[in-house]
Amino acid sequence: MNIINLTPHDINLLLEDDVIVFKSKGIARVQQKEALDEYFDRVPIYKNKYGEVEGLPEKKDGVYYIVSFVVASALKDKRNDLLIVTKTERNKKGQIIGCYGFARL
Repeated sequence: MNIINLTPHDINLLLEDDVIVFKSKGIARVQQKEALDEYFDRVPIYKNKYGEVEGLPEKKDGVYYIVSFVVASALKDKRNDLLIVTKTERNKKGQIIGCYGFARL
């Protein structure tokens, strides 16, 4: 099995006795457009719509792709090979320094 990181930053998978670093190998992105949905007491509320996904290879047996939550959301009913980070660990400044696993939507 092969896991390819298509986010703009390296990802540290924090295992019990090891850290596996998934280096960024490119970036998968999705176009997003906001359309005004309604007003709530003068407050505009928008609905996000996803467009084309760019930078994501075709599905291959035995290969998973780490992508952003937005990319995974846009394709959740079409692909089951997309992973997002879960169970994150943060430093004292609140920045994510790693994760304890991956999830599918």
